[in-house]
Amino acid sequence: AESEQNAKIATLDYEVEQSRLKRKAAAATDESNSSYGQVASKRKPASPAKSVNSIEDETERVPADDFPGGWTMQSVPRTKVAGKKPLDTYYYSPKLGLKFRSRPEVKRFIALLNICDDDEEKAFAIFKGR
Repeated sequence: AESEQNAKIATLDYEVEQSRLKRKAAAATDESNSSYGQVASKRKPASPAKSVNSIEDETERVPADDFPGGWTMQSVPRTKVAGKKPLDTYYYSPKLGLKFRSRPEVKRFIALLNICDDDEEKAFAIFKGR
């Protein structure tokens, strides 16, 4: 069972490294193509209406005392509810700021972090089943 876990972690190491290389190559390609052959857009500029993300940006993140150091939480009011607006609470990981929607998700992720030597990318890849 331990060798199986080690093999899975080694595979994830490889996949994470390949993902980093692809992002780096894509960023370099985007930079080199940024001014070459661009066509002016005929689309109207985006409206100034608030999106859910802008509401999240306005609410403060506070330390999540139920979890190890560095974890934060944020309570965001729902936008499409009439009357008293219930709050959705999100939890954010300490290093990468990964967003989780529930305490059970965070607890599962922390268990994976312990297996992956606190490497959030590896743990998240396992968490998402990649």
